[in-house]
Amino acid sequence: MNTIRVMIVDDHHVVRSGLGAFLLAFDDLELVAEAGCGAEALRLCCDAQPDVVLMDLVMPELDGAETTKAIKALYPHIQVVALTSFREEDLVQGALKAGAIGYLLKIFRPTSWPTRFAPLTSAAQPLPPRRHRH
Repeated sequence: MNTIRVMIVDDHHVVRSGLGAFLLAFDDLELVAEAGCGAEALRLCCDAQPDVVLMDLVMPELDGAETTKAIKALYPHIQVVALTSFREEDLVQGALKAGAIGYLLKIFRPTSWPTRFAPLTSAAQPLPPRRHRH
């Protein structure tokens, strides 16, 4: 089993802590870094070498789409999954155009989490954008 190295980028500490604790439930996911802003995420990518970045889209200064674009330019092998609390098409489309491979609403169902990462572990096609329905 391949372990997926994950970095969480969100300007809210409680979100980073909650997602980090949640990742512990999966043997094939390893939290390698947490960043509170886009600039910090760019600095950490070099040292942490994540396979996947879970990227908040709404952050001050450097937003999630801008940070995604910069990560993909510097580290094209890193996959970015957008995290958002909003169902706004423009916000999600901006992240996808910047290079994100898909997105998750922050109110996702925990049982859907592993299936969203399965393609990364099996070298299948990138995740298509889709909405989780509740």
